[in-house]
Amino acid sequence: MSDTLSEPEQIQRNIRTLLNRIGNYTKCPACKKEMWWVTHKNGKKAPYTVEAVVHFKECTAAEGFGQPQKRDGASSGGQSSDASPTAPRAAASASATPRN
Repeated sequence: MSDTLSEPEQIQRNIRTLLNRIGNYTKCPACKKEMWWVTHKNGKKAPYTVEAVVHFKECTAAEGFGQPQKRDGASSGGQSSDASPTAPRAAASASATPRN
């Protein structure tokens, strides 16, 4: 009997080892899949799975994740954070004419 791992199993083992070194292990509260929170250079955190994928892209409950203050502001009738900066830029760029 051989104790060697197949190539995909070895890759997953290596990814798991890497994630244990750079991230904080936890399980998704919604789907219970294991994941590691990794802090990027910009200080933001993202949850990665052993498949080396950002968990938000594959979780079935991903719609419920995120920053509630942004979702609540957009759904309460106020302007969303995406709409307000674009409108003034579009108006300014449309009216901009070269000066001589």
